[in-house]
Amino acid sequence: MKLSKKLHKFSIITILFLIFFLSVAVLYNYNNSNEFYKNIKTFFLSIFIVSLLIISFLKNHQSSFLNRPLTTFCLCLFTFSFLALLINKLILTGFKNEIILYDQISSIVFGFFSFIFIIYQHYYNMKKEKNITKPDL
Repeated sequence: MKLSKKLHKFSIITILFLIFFLSVAVLYNYNNSNEFYKNIKTFFLSIFIVSLLIISFLKNHQSSFLNRPLTTFCLCLFTFSFLALLINKLILTGFKNEIILYDQISSIVFGFFSFIFIIYQHYYNMKKEKNITKPDL
């Protein structure tokens, strides 16, 4: 399904605002484990969706603020910092409670998938900007 350029940009910007509000909610609910894991799972799912939208957007429309390496580097740094926050919270709380086990495991999975997709997008932007080729192994 091919979206128009305006609709694509609107959806990306909307999800980026959602990510901002979710990051505030994650930091606010750090001490409440149930809400923290639910919010961070949604945060990583939103990052995953926005990375897929950015990848599909840049394949159709090359000129945008999204194909700047600084944009994807900031998203990568943002995702990595919240992934580190998740790992820190997991170390502190552990897997003691069966009620939040699903949220903990899905947060880990979505966190690593979103981080991998953002790294891929950053590499793609760097390759486009500087024509970096893969090193020979």
